[in-house]
Amino acid sequence: MLQRLTLSILFSLAPPPSRVAAAALAALALGFAAAVPKAAAECECLWQGPFSKVHGSTDLVVAAEVTGMRGNALDLEAVAVLRGEIYNYPLRVWLDTGDAFGARAVALNAGGGSRAGGACRAEPGTFPIGTRWVMALQRIAAVPPGGFNPRTPNVSFGRTGDFTISRCGGYWLSLSDENLVSGNLSGDAPWNMDPEMSPVLLSLLADFVNGELSEAALAEAVAVNPELQQLIIDTRVFLRQSPP
Repeated sequence: MLQRLTLSILFSLAPPPSRVAAAALAALALGFAAAVPKAAAECECLWQGPFSKVHGSTDLVVAAEVTGMRGNALDLEAVAVLRGEIYNYPLRVWLDTGDAFGARAVALNAGGGSRAGGACRAEPGTFPIGTRWVMALQRIAAVPPGGFNPRTPNVSFGRTGDFTISRCGGYWLSLSDENLVSGNLSGDAPWNMDPEMSPVLLSLLADFVNGELSEAALAEAVAVNPELQQLIIDTRVFLRQSPP
C-alpha cells in the first residue's frame, strides 16, 4: 500500500510530458514488488543462499521426523545428527508466530532477522506430522522480555536451549523413507524450496556437512541428470505395481 501511495504521488507531481515515462516506471516498480516473496517482505530478510551456503552458520544440522505440533512448537525425533549437539528432549523447534517479538528478540539471538526472529522463521504447517526433514537450526540463546506468555504457552518465542529455523534460505530439505534428500541444496534458485535437482543420499550430505565432500562435488551430485531422473521414476512405478 505504501509503495502504491508513493508512486501515485510521484506520478501526480511529474510534468505532463513525463507522465508516460512515470507511468511506465510505476508499473515496473509495482511488478517488481509483486515478485518479491511474501516471506521476504514480512521479515525483510535477503535470501541467504541454498543449504550448502547457510548450514555452516547454524548450531545444529539434524535429520529428523516430525512427531508433534502444538501452537508454533514443532517436536522432532532425530534420525541422525549431522553436526552439533541436542541437549533438550524432545528436540523442539519454534516456528513463526505472526509477529517478530520486537527488535530485542532478534538482537538477543541472532543479530539479524535471517537467523532467528519471529517473522523470519518457517511458518507453521510447513512440516506436517510424520514427515522427515534435514534441518539447519539455530539455538535460542535467550528469551527476550515478553517472549513467553503463560496464558498461551504453546505460542511463544521459545525456550532457552531449543531451536528456531529461518525461512530466509535453504534451511530445510525433504528426507524420503529411502534416505534421499531433496530441496534447495545448491545452486541459484532463490526462494524456491523445491527446485529441480537430483536427490542425494543422506550419507553423502553428511559427508558434505562434516567437510569430507566439497561444495563442488555436492553441486555436481544434485545436477539434474534426465536419464537418472527417468530411472528413478520407472523404478518407483515398478515398485508400486509389484505384488506385495
